[in-house]
Amino acid sequence: VFSALLITFSIKNYWLGFVAMFAALLIVVSFQIWINRDTIKILSVKILLTTHSSEIQKLLSYGLPIAIWLFLSSAFNFADRFIIQHYYGYADAGVYSTVYDLFFKVATFACMPILLANHSRIVNEWNAGNVLKSWSVIKISILLEIGMMLFSMIFIYLIGAWALENLTNIKLENFSYFVLPILAASFIWQIGMFIHKPLELFFKQWYMIVAVVFSLLINVCFNLFFIPKYKFEAAAISTLIGTLVYVFIIIAIIYFKKYHKLSLVENKKL
Repeated sequence: VFSALLITFSIKNYWLGFVAMFAALLIVVSFQIWINRDTIKILSVKILLTTHSSEIQKLLSYGLPIAIWLFLSSAFNFADRFIIQHYYGYADAGVYSTVYDLFFKVATFACMPILLANHSRIVNEWNAGNVLKSWSVIKISILLEIGMMLFSMIFIYLIGAWALENLTNIKLENFSYFVLPILAASFIWQIGMFIHKPLELFFKQWYMIVAVVFSLLINVCFNLFFIPKYKFEAAAISTLIGTLVYVFIIIAIIYFKKYHKLSLVENKKL
């Protein structure tokens, strides 16, 4: 009611309406906390640091490296745009961003259901001691996404240029040389989410950070050297190369460190 009233009296003021919705949500949450104050146990900092110290350590040991990895990996999506803008201006950077985001999201939306559904299955089977089953889910997920990648690339190759021109009014001269590497890189990145699962299961996320830093440096170097001459095609191929480097480094780490072993007994010796 509070939110509706403020929005009604401030229809022309977007920010006031936004503040109104936030204030309404805050009021509702505060009211719920107040009426349930007897059943809600508020933990103090002292209790968190003593009674729950081991849980906090486990949370940070897993969550902090993953947060760093997510931050670094996101640089793949915008580092090349600054270089394109520097050499060709905002208009070309806007065209590149539009096409990149459009086709990169194809793989993201196609593979996300598989990742969300099978991640919990992998972890549950692993924690239950069913290591072979856990690895089986990883392999099946990778094969499914490889199949989706091949189908999508053939489909986009056949009608992608036509669809892009009709949806966005953007016509690219070298469509296949730009879009197909981006599409391949996006699917390979999603496949990499399952390839590095052993490192997550063994709490070895710092290896993932090393791999993403190295692949990001290669990506940026290729962009700096080749974008001034080859423009969009260089940025797309640099993204593909950087993604492949990440996957190859992860595979090498998993095999050299023997995280691919299926036996729990062998894994405990690592």
